[in-house]
Amino acid sequence: MRRAQITAGALLGLAVFLVHAISPVVTSGDSRWTVFQALSLIHRGDLDLDEYEPRVRATGYYAITRPDGHIRTIYPAGNILLAAPAVAGLEFALHAFRPLLEPIAARTASPTIAALLRGNLEDSSLAVEILIASLWIAAAAVLLYCIALRFAGLGTALSVALIFAFATPAWSTGSRALGMQAAYMLLLSGAVLAVVHAERRPALWTLAGAILSFAFFTRPTSAIPAAVFAVWALRSGRRPFLLLLVGALPVAALFAARNFSIFGAPTEPYSQPVGAPQGDLGAHADWSSALLGHLISPARGLFVYAPVLLGAIPGFLLWWRSTEHRTLAGSLAAIGGLHYLLISSVPCWWGGFSNGPRLFADVLPVFVLLLVPLLATWRTRSIVFRCAIVLSVAVGVGINGWTACNPAPSQWNATPNSIDRHPERLWDWTDPPFLRGLSHRT
Repeated sequence: MRRAQITAGALLGLAVFLVHAISPVVTSGDSRWTVFQALSLIHRGDLDLDEYEPRVRATGYYAITRPDGHIRTIYPAGNILLAAPAVAGLEFALHAFRPLLEPIAARTASPTIAALLRGNLEDSSLAVEILIASLWIAAAAVLLYCIALRFAGLGTALSVALIFAFATPAWSTGSRALGMQAAYMLLLSGAVLAVVHAERRPALWTLAGAILSFAFFTRPTSAIPAAVFAVWALRSGRRPFLLLLVGALPVAALFAARNFSIFGAPTEPYSQPVGAPQGDLGAHADWSSALLGHLISPARGLFVYAPVLLGAIPGFLLWWRSTEHRTLAGSLAAIGGLHYLLISSVPCWWGGFSNGPRLFADVLPVFVLLLVPLLATWRTRSIVFRCAIVLSVAVGVGINGWTACNPAPSQWNATPNSIDRHPERLWDWTDPPFLRGLSHRT
């Protein structure tokens, strides 16, 4: 990689991190215990929340279970393991620079920021979530930039990464909490990067296998890219498939052994296909609404919050016509399509209280990568086409930026009534959440 490409990638990551980190909206819900579990792992060597029982009790034991007598969350452990190094690094840095930060903390009006500057990560857990989630999204943007460089020039690669970071729900959903979505985007991007370079360096199939296995125990929907890449590896020959397994099986065995010892099953309660808190997977009464809603609902539609991703369709066709890129195009499309069917099979398909297409946000990297062949031929396109792309990017930046910087769109979930009790509001174009907070909106 040339020096200019490395410099551009570093500046890209820094810019994405800073913009996301200073965006004030926080949507911590399911992720509320992630920082506390990471601290428990760092200081006590376990993932339970026994030492935080008063805090857990104050939330009504939200998402808590006691399978072995210890206070545990129902969510996968991979997210905590991925966050723990960043939490440890942040804690170390804040304590090391405490003498310099204390005067700033003393003059800070925000109790959360003051606690953060003093190294109290428990009382500043929301700020910690934003910082680490922003770091993950910035890292994912850099990985997507590196993938795009494999197929296009510097300008196209930067455009793809910036579109991901600012014109999609990576901004309004991914970095607003330390949730599974941000982790999934990072891990999926890393797996794709490994696989696209595995043709020249077959050992990278092992790395991809390890990443995909870890991703499954971070976000169970990542079983889909794991299966798709397994097929890709098989089509490439027996050796790539065996290398993929060599990376995947040890990681899976460690997680499964841990989960069996605690929950009596290979996965945590959240990951169960039947009996999970989000409902059983399968066909349901609102399946048709889910299929449409994930695409065009004013509250949850992917192409409403990121209209530029419509370009993934012609982008796929361009790569599909090329023998060299057909396997990649088919694999990315398969991941996106199968994920779409999977999230539509969840009864609460809108994802509860959230901003935009939260359940679709996981696979944003595959849609963004399918824009590469389209943007790479930018100069040969008509003025109408180029104007359409620019407009769609501007709309995405406006919607996701507003939602990341103004709390009113998040409050739409509860006002005037709960979206979980009145899902018909998901189709109300007279009151889309992304317009909340404007001068003429409540």
